[in-house]
Amino acid sequence: MKTDVIIPSAGSGTRMNKSINKLFLPLGDGCVLEKTFRAFLSHPDIENLIVPCREEDQTFIHSIIEKLGANDRIICVLGGKTRTESVLNALREVKTQNLLIHDGARPFIDSDTITRVIQKTIECGACIPVLPPHDTVKEVKDNVVLSTLTRENLALVQTPQGFNTQKLIFAYQNRREGVVYTDDASVYEEIGQVHVVLGNANNIKLTTPNDVKKEYLSGVGFDAHRFEKGRDLILGGVKIPHDKGLLGHSDADVVLHALMDALLSSVHERDIGYHFPCTEEFKDISSVELLKRVLKILQTHDAEIVNASIVIVAEKPKLSPHINEIGENIAKLLGISSQKVSLTATTTEKLGFTGREEGIACEAIVSVRA
Repeated sequence: MKTDVIIPSAGSGTRMNKSINKLFLPLGDGCVLEKTFRAFLSHPDIENLIVPCREEDQTFIHSIIEKLGANDRIICVLGGKTRTESVLNALREVKTQNLLIHDGARPFIDSDTITRVIQKTIECGACIPVLPPHDTVKEVKDNVVLSTLTRENLALVQTPQGFNTQKLIFAYQNRREGVVYTDDASVYEEIGQVHVVLGNANNIKLTTPNDVKKEYLSGVGFDAHRFEKGRDLILGGVKIPHDKGLLGHSDADVVLHALMDALLSSVHERDIGYHFPCTEEFKDISSVELLKRVLKILQTHDAEIVNASIVIVAEKPKLSPHINEIGENIAKLLGISSQKVSLTATTTEKLGFTGREEGIACEAIVSVRA
């Protein structure tokens, strides 16, 4: 049986302590709300999605709808000052006999849970997914324990919550004034029984910064430059004494170039040649300045650097006396502890262009959380 879904999205998510609506935070190849939409659009029993939202958020939400090609299945309505008002506005658009109501900030909802809730709702009129609490739960008042509750009779409530549409409308029309209802099932409980099915532990609600789980991503970068007389040798932003420097359009800092490419690749961005082409703007520019720009690109991906491992390949000059200074400077530039920067130097035992002292090569591997 086809079922409409109401996805209340009119809150601001202040507890997330972010500058934007938490539903618009990046997640995977989209945002939180987009992932929630995808979960329901892909389910065979779902008809339309009805999204009560703030007026100032409608443009962004419509851009998500356009991206998903779901103009005929997702309906935006104006949200209210409270969740109750938002749900009431959305209920006017529901066309199916039964409906689901789901928190937009639960993007990890799975198809099996949706199916269980729909089937039980058809059977019983109202259903919610729950999980048993694993911790001991106590009733506390004024920092004093009043009692220990029996876990066998307790359940942690999730969404989507399913209801017979007309019965839920009746429940909302007859709700008690002054009562704070923390979910839609609480409203329905005033007129009838709510049944339960097993939820899913992965179906968490993103409420605080700790709930936004980031992935660990890796990136690899490689660069090489040949020596040229009359140029300074800059490695990792540090000037190294030598009779030759490296030739390049910028300062040819082979270490920072490899590092920047690794950082860019970790967030699926193009390489430094794409971002900083051989134009007059970047002629002889310091690679430290380029790194600052790369770090700004990482910020747009909400990425934080975990660590960096760098190997410099050079026959000459001897780099061991400079390793600590270079490593500490890189850590400072990246804004991380020097303990998170691993820097080593090696030779190729006279093999290849580095072995012939024609230039220097460098490889970098980084990990970021994004």
